[in-house]
Amino acid sequence: MSTSLILSSVAAVSITLRRPGVSTRNDEGRSVQSFTDSTITASVQSGGTSRGLQHNAEGERQTQRRRIITESELRAANPATGTLADRVVIDGLTFEVQGVKRVSALLPCYMADVTVLQEEAA
Repeated sequence: MSTSLILSSVAAVSITLRRPGVSTRNDEGRSVQSFTDSTITASVQSGGTSRGLQHNAEGERQTQRRRIITESELRAANPATGTLADRVVIDGLTFEVQGVKRVSALLPCYMADVTVLQEEAA
């Protein structure tokens, strides 16, 4: 039984994977990040956990979180290696991969927690 077959049985959908590419500077000297988009299949689950609650100076705010399961490789940020986090577009909102785990209990897949980018949460 393939991972694709399992994903299709748990309501998998097509989402956009946005992988960071080369960073360049614009005319004003600001860093501009490029991305490479591809379509992947994933099971998207709501992330209604307490980790979705942010404690800010101005008060607490709930963030939109999701958990996705996919056979496509996903990457979280790694400051030690300079790796930037992947982003995924789900229902028109862009989420950033916060943490990812490779799971191989039944079949190999990636399980990732993603959080909506702040500029789109408002």
